Amino acid sequence: MIISAGARRVTESVVVDVDAEHVADVVLVVSELITNAVREVAKLGPACGGARPVRLAVDIRDRWMYLYAVDTAPALPREAHRGPLAGSGRGIPIIKLWPR
Repeated sequence: MIISAGARRVTESVVVDVDAEHVADVVLVVSELITNAVREVAKLGPACGGARPVRLAVDIRDRWMYLYAVDTAPALPREAHRGPLAGSGRGIPIIKLWPR
């Protein structure tokens, strides 16, 4: 997914200078957030006059890092409760586990 790849690259470039030890974890969470957001808005179809926006924000503070994914879907995605070998459906559990 092109949007998710771009979000991962931007996040990595922002986080690497601040917290190099946790870059891979942060990038994984961002990837899941953005992928879920894009999937949810895609279900709605195109908005009047164009695409539906998905926005990412990374707010780095002294001791914490806040990740925001904002979309135009009317509800939060639901956890799928799929097995460990499923091809998808593990994003929300990954996000819930972070930080470790």
